Amino acid sequence: MSSVYLCCLVVGGGFAILSGFGELTGRLSPADGKHGTVHALRALVYSGTAFGAVGVLLGRLDPSLGAGMTLVFALLAGLLVGGLVSTLLAFFRRADAEKVNRTAGRDRP
Repeated sequence: MSSVYLCCLVVGGGFAILSGFGELTGRLSPADGKHGTVHALRALVYSGTAFGAVGVLLGRLDPSLGAGMTLVFALLAGLLVGGLVSTLLAFFRRADAEKVNRTAGRDRP
């Protein structure tokens, strides 16, 4: 099971780094109209990365914990991080849309 955790950590971490690089270079800007899909993929990537990181760390730090409990904690961490990232990105997307509407003068009743 540790190879699954390590794979999730390495692949998810790599995609997270690429995502950050794409954000810095402007390749993943909301102007392309696909920011909802990009946000969903980011949440999935960060969720997998957290799952892998917690699984690897618990496996290394406390091997007596057992494979079942390590899996439970890794799944909980992945779900928590994925949900948090998804919620935050949705909030920022709404805030950005409201900012655009205010700038265009569309917030008048």
